[in-house]
Amino acid sequence: MLSSLSHANIIPLHSTFQDKRKVYFVLEYAPNGNLKELINSQGKLSDELAIFYTAEIINALEYLSSKGIVHRDLKVYNFYLN
Repeated sequence: MLSSLSHANIIPLHSTFQDKRKVYFVLEYAPNGNLKELINSQGKLSDELAIFYTAEIINALEYLSSKGIVHRDLKVYNFYLN
């Protein structure tokens, strides 16, 4: 499902593979890490930055919803920054 999505706020899935114990996802490189790392490095986000990332997340969730997809694992570790 992820490989069929095309949205500016969703990192593309290039491929997957697995071994006997794990499944691996090959995603586009996100050089700025994830939202949790940003929050940890800054202590807290400025109001402007918090509003910006909230709007970007809502935009992506609206796109997913329009495709009939519900994201069940919303947490700061799962939001990667390009």
